[in-house]
Amino acid sequence: MRHLAYISLMLVIHAVLPAASATHAQFLPGPDVSTTVAVADLDADGILDIVSSAAGRKVDDVAIAFGAGDSAFETEQFFPAGELTVDLVIGDVNSDQRPDILTANFGSDDVSVLENLGNRNFQLSSSWPVGDQPISLVLADVNGDNLKDVITANRGSRDVSVLLAQLNGQFQPQRRFALDRTPTALIVADLNGNGVPDIAVSSIGLFSGEVTILSGSGDGSFRLNRRLSAKDGPLSLVAADLNADGATDLVTTNFFSSDVSIILSSGRGGFLSPQRYAVGDAPLSAVVADLNADGLPDLVTANYLDGDLSVLLGRGRGAFQSQTRVDTDDGPVALTIADLNRDGALDLITANTNIISRSVSILLGNGDGTFQAEQRLR
Repeated sequence: MRHLAYISLMLVIHAVLPAASATHAQFLPGPDVSTTVAVADLDADGILDIVSSAAGRKVDDVAIAFGAGDSAFETEQFFPAGELTVDLVIGDVNSDQRPDILTANFGSDDVSVLENLGNRNFQLSSSWPVGDQPISLVLADVNGDNLKDVITANRGSRDVSVLLAQLNGQFQPQRRFALDRTPTALIVADLNGNGVPDIAVSSIGLFSGEVTILSGSGDGSFRLNRRLSAKDGPLSLVAADLNADGATDLVTTNFFSSDVSIILSSGRGGFLSPQRYAVGDAPLSAVVADLNADGLPDLVTANYLDGDLSVLLGRGRGAFQSQTRVDTDDGPVALTIADLNRDGALDLITANTNIISRSVSILLGNGDGTFQAEQRLR
């Protein structure tokens, strides 16, 4: 299956690399493709559910596998979303105490809101224009009004869209903030310790990359602050305090060099030179969490061409041990983490895609940084 994964990977590359003339046809997923995965209790039964994208199936759907307890899941249900959903987040946008699903739609240049109606029903209630080809989506309060705003990184227009939330569950028209290079992912965090959210965007050129820092003003506006080298093809970006100094550090997965860059904060918005650690072939996603309960952050990457995960246990002070590998289904493209079976150990969940199929893998954690054999939803 490695040759099929390679063909599908070329489609992913085509989606994120710069092009002289960007068109929606440049991202051509296979007949059944998943690009993102998230976990939340959607039906208030105390059991976590898994949400993933299902672009190319029927129209463009969001797939929900409702939890049945003890890490078992019911058959997926599909709900229509926007055109070519490439990212999604979960949050209560209308203050009804039910988590809604928001999708970034690469094909229709917008963000869709799937309203949680209760009783496991979701309805596409609204769509909001953003920049061309949104490829990454975050829900965060960027202006201090305690409402979750929408932020997207837009591949086609090379910019960031910010849509401020309103009390009625609606959003103000987007504000756009230009980037110099093609974005691949973004995060929102306080990067300079002033209590105001900032934006970091990973971006890619031909076999090179960087992280752009946009400093927040506190009113939902941002200004270019600095650019950081991220080496070869950063396709995902994670923010976490890796060395327990109270400052936010950054991690990129580097697609072409098959490694990660650890970019430690030097304080007040400055960053040190990246430290690099080898992982598997073509890493596309990463998470940071304490997997072995030693109080130190650990790192996991999803390695697309190898069909596995790299687990790097933390050594403290922002350093990591060499990787160990854990198998998933072919073509893991997205990764998240949660305690699915409520045993106190964190589990790993991946969305997987090759040229002919999609799947979701579950790897139950043992609590010591190791994981049980993969279970597959389908």
